[in-house]
Amino acid sequence: MLHAAPPFFNPPDFLASDPPSGVASDTPIDFVFVDFIQDQLLKVVNGLQKDKVYTTADTQLYSPVLSSAVLGIYAQQEWN
Repeated sequence: MLHAAPPFFNPPDFLASDPPSGVASDTPIDFVFVDFIQDQLLKVVNGLQKDKVYTTADTQLYSPVLSSAVLGIYAQQEWN
C-alpha cells in the first residue's frame, strides 16, 4: 500500500490567548514572542493602537533559553 500524504494546513501567523479573568484593562501583561517575528509583531501592535509607537527599545530578552531547546530541557527534567 502506498503512503498517503497527510493533509497540509496553513498555520496562522500569530496565536493568542485571552487575558486572565479579573485583570483590569490597564494592568501590564508580559507579551512573550520569538525574536524572529519582532519586526512584524511591532508593526501589528502599532497598527492596532495609536497610544504609543513601540520599537525594539521596548523589548527585552525574556529568557536566555532558546525556544528550540525548551522541549529537550523539559524532557530531561521530566523523563529522567
